[in-house]
Amino acid sequence: MCVRPGMFLEAKAASTYDELADLGHIPGHDSAHILGFLDPIENARERPEGEDARGVEIRRHPRAMLRDDPDLWDTVDRFCCGVNKDITHAEYESMSNFQLEAWLILRAASHREEMREIKRTNEDRNHGN
Repeated sequence: MCVRPGMFLEAKAASTYDELADLGHIPGHDSAHILGFLDPIENARERPEGEDARGVEIRRHPRAMLRDDPDLWDTVDRFCCGVNKDITHAEYESMSNFQLEAWLILRAASHREEMREIKRTNEDRNHGN
């Protein structure tokens, strides 16, 4: 699972500080607006408590979130670049608990996105017949 270009407006779309804040580009500060939703989980029993069926509420541009947490850069890169998402024993030993938890969360979200893609592909094939 990866944020794709066009999902969120870039900073150059803003002309004032308030607009930058509204677009979620101020590190450490959430926008007053919901900018999008990621990783929708339809089954309420599988969804974390308090999470909407539409997915995780996003109120900060993903790049602003990464600027807040540089320890996540390697983990996010692994998932966005399509490289092997598994980690080696050496990587496991070198990662902090925070990084391991981020990897586990991204691994689960990535798997759910792969399953959604398979479902969409099958639905498209069935509607095409």
